[in-house]
Amino acid sequence: MTKITTAQIEFRENGTPVSQSFDDIYFSREDGLTESIEVFQQGNRLLTRWQACEKSVFTIAETGFGTGLNFLAVCQSFSQFIQQNPTHKLKRLHFISFEKYPLEKQSLRQALANWPSLAQWSEPLLNQYPYLVAGPHRLQLSANIQLDLWIGDVQDSLQQMQTTKLYQVVKPPYFGEQVSRKPIGQGFVDAWFLDGFAPSKNPDMWQQGLFEHMARLSSAHGSFSTFTAAGFVRRGLIAAGFKVDKVAGFGRKRERIQGYLNQTSAKPAPAKTSNIAVIGGGIAAICTAMQLLKRDLTVDLYYQQPASGASGNQQGAIYPLLQNDHNNLIEVYLKGFYYAKQFYQNCLNLFDFPLEWCGVAQLNFSKLIAERQQAITSNPYFPAELVKAVDKQTLSKLSGIQLDTGGMYYPDGGWISPKHFVEGALDYLHKQTHVNIWPQHQLVELTYQGDNRSWQLDFQLDNNAKIRKNYDKVVLATGHQLAQFNACEHVAIEALRGQVSHLTATTEMANLKTVLCHKGYITPNWLGEYCIGATFSRDLDLTSNVKVDNHTNVVQQQKFLPNQADNFSVQRIVGQRAAIRAASLDHIPIMGEVLSTAELKYYHAKKNRQRPPELTPQQQYSGLYLLSGLGSRGLTTAPLLAETLAATIANEGLPLSHKVFEALNPNRFFYRGIKRGLV
Repeated sequence: MTKITTAQIEFRENGTPVSQSFDDIYFSREDGLTESIEVFQQGNRLLTRWQACEKSVFTIAETGFGTGLNFLAVCQSFSQFIQQNPTHKLKRLHFISFEKYPLEKQSLRQALANWPSLAQWSEPLLNQYPYLVAGPHRLQLSANIQLDLWIGDVQDSLQQMQTTKLYQVVKPPYFGEQVSRKPIGQGFVDAWFLDGFAPSKNPDMWQQGLFEHMARLSSAHGSFSTFTAAGFVRRGLIAAGFKVDKVAGFGRKRERIQGYLNQTSAKPAPAKTSNIAVIGGGIAAICTAMQLLKRDLTVDLYYQQPASGASGNQQGAIYPLLQNDHNNLIEVYLKGFYYAKQFYQNCLNLFDFPLEWCGVAQLNFSKLIAERQQAITSNPYFPAELVKAVDKQTLSKLSGIQLDTGGMYYPDGGWISPKHFVEGALDYLHKQTHVNIWPQHQLVELTYQGDNRSWQLDFQLDNNAKIRKNYDKVVLATGHQLAQFNACEHVAIEALRGQVSHLTATTEMANLKTVLCHKGYITPNWLGEYCIGATFSRDLDLTSNVKVDNHTNVVQQQKFLPNQADNFSVQRIVGQRAAIRAASLDHIPIMGEVLSTAELKYYHAKKNRQRPPELTPQQQYSGLYLLSGLGSRGLTTAPLLAETLAATIANEGLPLSHKVFEALNPNRFFYRGIKRGLV
């Protein structure tokens, strides 16, 4: 768990920001924007390459985010390109930047005030500027422009970025491999902005490892440009596989360098599939369809009934799971929470659904819970903007009702109506030309066709008719039902029944302004009702125990909200809903491409230098992806995991680190069984 050190910055009288740590300016106030355009945009021939681009997305990576000036300048240029070329195949800009010492938001705002001409883009950046915690943060500034801001050391960050399927699916960490720096030219970065403070003042960044990772992550036509002409930089880039040219420098600088990946050592990236089947009617499937649509991929969405699981609830809370011991699970929830907030907010521009960022509080209802919360809120890794400790007086004021305990408060948390979100999203998707929706289709059989590397899907319709379809790529987002398919036999998932209850709001409870969580939860009043829950049971009968679970939900609220006990009674219940949740056995969501058990045994044998078993074409799976096991927090994690899955399918840069990506790998359960001698 690494605490981030923010930039030590001062502003000169003319507004120029200066790094106190590196004794260097971030940009010149007089000609900083002009320098950025000339050195990085013109140096990489961006406009010419955009005009000739045959892809739908162009990716730029930058080695020092600083004040974001280079990024904002490119946003402006790309926006103008899109306006002038509305029918061009190139539709999206993906900008990746690294920053070890990020600016605090107020300093960033002050620095960007120097460039009022960029306000159209600086304001969205400031509005979405992430919590300053280590790792990648994906920001969607517009429908066409996304930013991945990696906070931390650039060498460490680059080590956590992967490219090809070989490194995404199997190898590390399960088979003892590390992310390779070779081969080169098979990545996704089309242009590099080699920025950052001068090599003489920031030698830790300008290392040979940086140049080799650049070559590994570059596309076949990857280029670079930089303000420096330092000899060791030029030699390092050449050694990594780049063709390097010296050109005239900007302003008083005599010369600088730019270049491109040596084509003799590069291979073009494989073409991506444009037609994909997504199976499921809940939040995971809907988010996946939307993230694939964003990439102009054709999506066929199949489901039996929409929002039939927990996605059909009237209200659900959005907040992260935090622990003092930071791990991969916490990383998923932390990054997922922040991305979910901007995702849902952006969706409101497309369709309507109930959503309220009212804050979420977790009550410290016992000594043990209070100690855990104290450890979290005092941990410098978690900024106060994310979570803070509040006493009972403060929390009573925040919540609008009298409480007898304090707790932990997430000011950016809130609630959403998953049922209305799914309904609104389906209506929106139905109107899109790249999406075909097939309701009342239940997938009953899934068979891999090894000879043509495709998947045969057999569906049963509500009228008992049967149809068969074939796809190169299939996404199963069917919750616990994926266990019925042989291809997923090694994926450890369990089904849990849960029930929520709906109560009419009393006069006092109508004042509740935040979501309150204890061992259960309660949402604020909506349309005269509020939601309480939820139970957990392995009895999957949705019709049994309804009255018992209603009673359990009421008693739970009375126990943990004793000052409000009189406001809860079974007589106030006006409805309830039971549904099945899918959870993984290790509580980490399941996301990624599935391999066959035969393939996993093959790679395990190779790793141990044993003779691997023969693989038939039928055993070499390709194109089957899972998104499941989201448990009770799918509203928080589904948007980011769906985005990651869509980026994987499209061979784009991922919004998660390599370490976290592998922790989600659906093949992890089988490999653990191999290690324990159970397979």
